[in-house]
Amino acid sequence: MITNPDWNTPKEEHCFHQISQDCMLELAGCVECFDKGLIDDHMLSFMCKQILSVEINDPDFLAFSLQNIHELLPHVTSGDSTIRIYKDVNGDTWFGVGNT
Repeated sequence: MITNPDWNTPKEEHCFHQISQDCMLELAGCVECFDKGLIDDHMLSFMCKQILSVEINDPDFLAFSLQNIHELLPHVTSGDSTIRIYKDVNGDTWFGVGNT
């Protein structure tokens, strides 16, 4: 009989990184320039990479954000005020968004 209720509980909790409002404003500005035709898709990608590299210190979160930039940018431009990058104990990573 197992008497320790935590015997199979993972030691690591899932963690997250919340993208700052300043970062979201910078990203939104880049998208606006792209939409106006002031920059091309390569420059948009480069600028987003630079902005996110300053914002996100965790290499896994940064890599996920850059690989899924097409999913991130619509949240930035739609007015979602809270965007987080989550990673669970299994290594699964996703964006969580909201207006809180």
